[in-house]
Amino acid sequence: MSIPQIIEFDTRKPKRSHIVCFDLETSGLDLDDHEVIQIGALKVNESLDRHVVKSFEMKVRMENPERATPEALKVNRYDPEVWAKEAISKQEAAIAFAEWIVDGSDHVKFAGHNLAGFDWPRICRMFERADTKIMQVRRPRKNQEPEGEDDKGEFIKQAMIPGSGYHSLLDTGPMAAMLQLAVGQQELGSLSLRPLARYCGFIHDDDRAHEALYDCMTTLHVLRWMKAALLTGAIEAKQLRVQQAWRMLGVDVLCERR
Repeated sequence: MSIPQIIEFDTRKPKRSHIVCFDLETSGLDLDDHEVIQIGALKVNESLDRHVVKSFEMKVRMENPERATPEALKVNRYDPEVWAKEAISKQEAAIAFAEWIVDGSDHVKFAGHNLAGFDWPRICRMFERADTKIMQVRRPRKNQEPEGEDDKGEFIKQAMIPGSGYHSLLDTGPMAAMLQLAVGQQELGSLSLRPLARYCGFIHDDDRAHEALYDCMTTLHVLRWMKAALLTGAIEAKQLRVQQAWRMLGVDVLCERR
């Protein structure tokens, strides 16, 4: 029986709050049969208005390469020789990524494109199977402040990843769906990351698509654009212009959306 790898940060006095934007590349789309083969992540400050604090990139060794789909390996530019030299085991990758998440942070939120439906369940499973847990220390609501700096009696530990405890996800997938509702399907097009990034003014390099770290950078740009657009009212203004255009064509906007 393996010993759990407990990686902990103390959130009693949060000082350094970060957003961890991460992306996984896999050997296929099935959660049970296919494996994570690459992890990419960027850590930025919570307000998104500064440069990247640090980056993470790691190739992961497949345990069942015979189950991989050729299409997925082609899209992800899987090179057996490169992976043989650079990839590490799933357990090593899980521990390294967990330590990276915690390092230099007192509190984190997680971001990604289609994060809730794709990347999040896979990274949770990866941590679970590697017997790795990220823990936070929090104060129960009914308890009082501790008497001294070293008094931890009033605090409890809670699993952050994996588990059903604390987590906060910023998913640009649902955000894209909301944006499409505002500006119209014809203007935004697909909800996948590349057309979304182009709409947000990011010139996506197709030759680097599906590289985990590059997709993180693309997602981060989308997050920053959406934050700026919401703050300036750009999305609302765009929606009004679309509605006016429909009305000029004699179309009832409300009826059109039913």
